Amino acid sequence: MPSGNGKAPVNPDALNQLLGRMVNDLGAAVNGALIVLGDRLGLYAALAEIGPANSQQLGEKTNLHERQVREWLSAQAASGYITYDAAEETFFLTAEQSAVFADPDSPARRAAFAIKPRKVFPGSNME
Repeated sequence: MPSGNGKAPVNPDALNQLLGRMVNDLGAAVNGALIVLGDRLGLYAALAEIGPANSQQLGEKTNLHERQVREWLSAQAASGYITYDAAEETFFLTAEQSAVFADPDSPARRAAFAIKPRKVFPGSNME
């Protein structure tokens, strides 16, 4: 109901709930693209293959630029999709993460990647 100035008073609980939903949705949109990118570039598979690695090692393994790999690794670790070992300063996949992101024979991976986007980047060969 509008107050005297024509605007309804803001309910702080409803506002926080709406902002939380918006932030979650934005995070999901960004992380979705990073998951597809990591899958298509072979980052998950390479990390599963070489085991704990830093961004330099994974970049060399995948022939990708270290800085971009570092940003991807950090975002994936922040989301809990890969694991970071602060003592060793390396990233790795747990058995569960590997089942979802790296093992092509895993039913969990097939379920997670059942929906395929038409084009990740228009004009690219990444379909």
